[in-house]
Amino acid sequence: MFHDSSLDRIAGRNAKVIQLTAAELKAVDAGSWFNLKKPKLAKAEFASERIPTLRQTLTMLGTFDGLFYIELKCREEHVEQLARAVCDEIRDSPLLPQIVIKSFKLNAIPYVKEMCPGIRTAALFAPKVRSLLRGNKHLLDIAEESGADEISVHFALATRKVADEAARRGLDVVIWTADHSRWLRRGMELGLKAIITNDPAKMLAKRRELLMAKSRSKR
Repeated sequence: MFHDSSLDRIAGRNAKVIQLTAAELKAVDAGSWFNLKKPKLAKAEFASERIPTLRQTLTMLGTFDGLFYIELKCREEHVEQLARAVCDEIRDSPLLPQIVIKSFKLNAIPYVKEMCPGIRTAALFAPKVRSLLRGNKHLLDIAEESGADEISVHFALATRKVADEAARRGLDVVIWTADHSRWLRRGMELGLKAIITNDPAKMLAKRRELLMAKSRSKR
């Protein structure tokens, strides 16, 4: 479970994830970078943080009742292999109903659907999709063609038009990565399913505030 393709940014090591074995990755210090970058928030135990496997992550979060968005990141030639490996891990998990598999590699979605029937999937889109769309084809057309249940878009793509059309087609909309609290109000207005953020504490506090205000206004 690792965001980057390289270990440079948070492990200070000039190596690609794909170049290392699971055992080698397990030995990598993936926590000390935070202490160096944010000394006022530093804790000694962060230096012992290692890169977890998907199985370890799901075990650690076993009592969590929210959603799990698992993104598949890989080269084109490894799409089926990665999809199979992930499906083997989640297929019998009690958390399966809470899991959504997503990827920029939209050809991964049919593999996941075949290997893990009943799993929810999301088509992932970045802002550059605007210049890559084929002719007048809409990103929602592409998402439907892939068999996705949701679209996961950069917040810059979360327009009223996209939200309304997605709702008409029965596709949920999730945005990433929104760290400004204004997106809570905007998300509620657009009917977004979820907001992916780097600052969950701030966003959760804002959501509670908005929900309380909404509740008071109905009295």
